[in-house]
Amino acid sequence: MYALGVVLFELLAGRPMRNLEDNAGAAAVADQPVPYQYIEDHVGSDLKDIVKRMLDPNPQQRFNNANETAVALEEYIYRDGYGPTIQTVEAFMREHFSEMYTYTDSPDSADSADSPESSAATIADPPAGLTQIDSS
Repeated sequence: MYALGVVLFELLAGRPMRNLEDNAGAAAVADQPVPYQYIEDHVGSDLKDIVKRMLDPNPQQRFNNANETAVALEEYIYRDGYGPTIQTVEAFMREHFSEMYTYTDSPDSADSADSPESSAATIADPPAGLTQIDSS
């Protein structure tokens, strides 16, 4: 669970958890305090507490297993009674991975120019009838 905590920390902080650039030995690196101050300000204290528990220096204080960790993360996600929906995930993806959301013509579009299927979209174009969420 510690390694998953490191990954989650790095995702939330946008930087490596440990300074590995110097030639310090493994023990010296492991003794470095976790720089929680680098976790982005918009990250809630509940999620920070989960990360802190995952990275606790005392293994007895960490989550016991992946299931216990998953339950804590799920409770955090659904704490307000609802969690991510396909629309909120799409809005997030469009905001952070906009280069994946481009529209391209299919190679055979000239053969069926009047057909709704005459153009192919990348993975992010919503199917007909779905409303796009404004991510701004």
